[in-house]
Amino acid sequence: MLRVPISSGDVPVIQRDRYYHPQPHIMIRMHILALHHQGEIASRIAELVGRDRRTVCTCLQAYRDGGLPAVYEYVKHKQECELDAYGELIEKEFAECPPQSIKEARARIFDLTGIQRGETQVTEFLKKRLSLLEDRQYALQSRSGGTKGVLGKHDGTLDCRR
Repeated sequence: MLRVPISSGDVPVIQRDRYYHPQPHIMIRMHILALHHQGEIASRIAELVGRDRRTVCTCLQAYRDGGLPAVYEYVKHKQECELDAYGELIEKEFAECPPQSIKEARARIFDLTGIQRGETQVTEFLKKRLSLLEDRQYALQSRSGGTKGVLGKHDGTLDCRR
């Protein structure tokens, strides 16, 4: 069983934050520390807070190794888009010769990178890389005087002809 001594200076902070911290995951971690300080074992703490025993042990180890700052640390894992690594290459290619449809953009991205994505994912990627769409939209508006968006059509084509 993992026994981690809780410092007496941290106890008031733990007691306060287990009920009043704005982030729920930190509140649970404080509950874990408070229950551990009261003498509960990891499996019982896991049962009481509704988490796995390994989660309880990870929290206790974080406190043991880094104190309260380590317990407050929260690393949210963000899923990275594989196309981001090729963003500049795609942007340069599309600036030279803009695609006329999402289907064409999808095929050209596959040719450039070897990464195949669906039309929705390609559209979201292009929206995220705003410079690809803003330049195109500006060119369309200046040519036609209109304000219709680049991805205005529902059939997946870019609205290049107005």
